[in-house]
Amino acid sequence: MYKKICVIILFLLCLQNCGYSPMITKIENKNFNITNLDLEGDQKINNFIKRELNKYVGNNEANKNFEINIITNYKKVSLVKDAKGNTTDFKLEANLILSFIEKKENQEKIVNLIENFTIKKNDNNYDQNDYERAIINNMAQALVNKIIFHLTKN
Repeated sequence: MYKKICVIILFLLCLQNCGYSPMITKIENKNFNITNLDLEGDQKINNFIKRELNKYVGNNEANKNFEINIITNYKKVSLVKDAKGNTTDFKLEANLILSFIEKKENQEKIVNLIENFTIKKNDNNYDQNDYERAIINNMAQALVNKIIFHLTKN
C-alpha cells in the first residue's frame, strides 16, 4: 500500500514539472513602439484592440517602431435550424487583416487572422447578448495576442 502511494505521488510530481508553457508567454521581448495605429471595421472589437495596444504607443526606448493598420470584420452566421426554421446554433466569426510596417525595414507585411466560436441560441435574449459580448471580448483578446506575437517575432 505504501509503495502505491509513493508511486502515485512521484507520478504526479513528474507530471507537474513537465515544462509546458504556452508559446505566447515565451516571448520576452515585447519592447516595441506603435507610432501610428489605424483601425477600421467592427467598433466593439476595434475598441478592445485599441485599448490593449495603447500600452505600446509612445514607448520611445523601444527597439522596433511600427505603423499598424487593422481592418476587422465580425459576422454572426446561422449554422443549424430546427424543423420550424428557427436558428438553434450560431457561428461567431471575427476576421482581422493586420498590415504593419517596421520603420527600419520599411517593408509592409500583411497577416490575416481569424477567430471562430460556435454557440447555441439561448431563449433569454438578455443572457444571449451578455454571452455574445463575453465571447467577442475573448475573441478580441486572442486576436490581440496574435497581433503581439506577429509584431515581436520579426
